[in-house]
Amino acid sequence: MEKIKNWPEVIDLLRSGDILLNEEGSIFKRGNKGVVIYQNGSRFHLTIDDFQQLYEHSTFFEYEDKTAFIDPLKDEEYYRFKHK
Repeated sequence: MEKIKNWPEVIDLLRSGDILLNEEGSIFKRGNKGVVIYQNGSRFHLTIDDFQQLYEHSTFFEYEDKTAFIDPLKDEEYYRFKHK
């Protein structure tokens, strides 16, 4: 996971649809009217202003899904088998 350097970058990443994590393991993503936060089995929504007031001094990381790798060889094998 890559550490996000500054607050404007946090806002830009959220607005572009990226998923972020903080050092406590909470998950942050863009919602309809602000930010959706998943924390300890709960979900809540904050406006951008409220989010900034509460989390401005937190450390954020960009979420990277390492299991989302698509193996082109397996993909090719699958379609070759399917069309026989």
